[in-house]
Amino acid sequence: MRASPGLRIGISQRLTMTPQLLESVRLLQHAAADLNRYVDEQLASNPFVDRTAPEHRDPKAAPLDSWSDTSVLWARPQAGSESFTDEIEADRPDLRAHLTEQAHVDLAPGDRTTAELLIDLVDANGYLTGFDPLEIAESSRTTVADVLRVLGRLQTFDPPGVCARSLAECLRLQLALRESVPPKLAILIDHLDVVAEGDEDELCAVLDVSTGDLQALLVELRSLNPRPGQAFASQREFLGAPDVVATPSADGWRIELNPQCFPRIYADRAGYQAVRGHSRAVTDDGALGRQWQEAAWLVRALRQRAQSVYRVASVLVRVQDDYVRHGAGHRRPLSLRTVAELVDLHESTVSRVVANKTMATPRGTLPLRSFFDRQLRGTDGQTVHSPSAVRARIQAIVAAEGPAHPPMSDQQIVGALADSGIRVARRTVAKYRRMMRIPSAAGRRRLMKRAPSRAGTTQPAAP
Repeated sequence: MRASPGLRIGISQRLTMTPQLLESVRLLQHAAADLNRYVDEQLASNPFVDRTAPEHRDPKAAPLDSWSDTSVLWARPQAGSESFTDEIEADRPDLRAHLTEQAHVDLAPGDRTTAELLIDLVDANGYLTGFDPLEIAESSRTTVADVLRVLGRLQTFDPPGVCARSLAECLRLQLALRESVPPKLAILIDHLDVVAEGDEDELCAVLDVSTGDLQALLVELRSLNPRPGQAFASQREFLGAPDVVATPSADGWRIELNPQCFPRIYADRAGYQAVRGHSRAVTDDGALGRQWQEAAWLVRALRQRAQSVYRVASVLVRVQDDYVRHGAGHRRPLSLRTVAELVDLHESTVSRVVANKTMATPRGTLPLRSFFDRQLRGTDGQTVHSPSAVRARIQAIVAAEGPAHPPMSDQQIVGALADSGIRVARRTVAKYRRMMRIPSAAGRRRLMKRAPSRAGTTQPAAP
């Protein structure tokens, strides 16, 4: 069979994102400090963007002059206070800017769009969160293989361990940069759950090492940095500044947006028309028109961002009413897909809306992501429970232990949960117990044995 040149006509669908659409996506997930910084940059570079309303507004351009929406309520600070929060004066280098600078130096131009989308997913600790290679491939108009290849390059950037998808991967990336690594250390990283539990006997058995060698390995392990991004965490942040304020009302909840987290800007159409009509603007190469289009786009993008956050927050507080009022033990199972259907947005859009944003409630400031929880089926196959409620139930079972009720093993806790209609596996109970830093049954028995002796020595009996 011989190969020969030819032409083929076909029809295919591809997702194409314009630069402005990509920027709108980034604005959705920006934290308040990053958004205000971005708006300040636009104010400095675009003469048609302003924080104050123009003196001579064009009535026909009212939707562009102000992006405020009557359906969105704006919170106001309490009397005698000018703001919701204070600022710390010092600034440190920004992790995102640090990674972007390296990407522009080390990566080919064709890979930079993919790299920027990945960098947008890096949290303050340096971990890659919400990573969906297919979504990134569609957004950057490339393949999943290319996305994973670019991710591999990003994981070689400074600081060591950045862009990892898990703690174990973060530690392995740091080990890869060391000249000599004890062979057993890689095996130890595979058993971080046992390390967290502090079971040295099991670790010695798994690694086939002595107690002294295990201690040396643990010292080596603790020399690694589990949060590589913290060194670049900005000190200039809004302390206790919520993006959304939720207050109880007669008919449920009143949702308001914090103006400090949602900067309000204006596009000066009258100023643009005046400059364009000037005699010297005849030789303009189109720069003024582009600046006006960018100003109008920015107003619309910020309006849409505020409306999206307001809609999502309203649904979250309505669905998770018990969680907001009574705590994590009352959190209902809730997925991004469910909220996306309720607010008529795409699931990925909801994910970006809740990223890096918080809500002030009577119980304190809560991250919007904390309103989501997966569901666990009950013993009847129909009732669902959230992991938060299961963890609260485990904590209550352990708190009830005492001399009359000896500590229960993980399997016994599974049985106790089943009696209350919750069906979980033993390994799930063990995982939740470690997350709450609750010792094993043997560890709790040892603590109980020590408690009476300590009590007896601190308070002598009366004669």
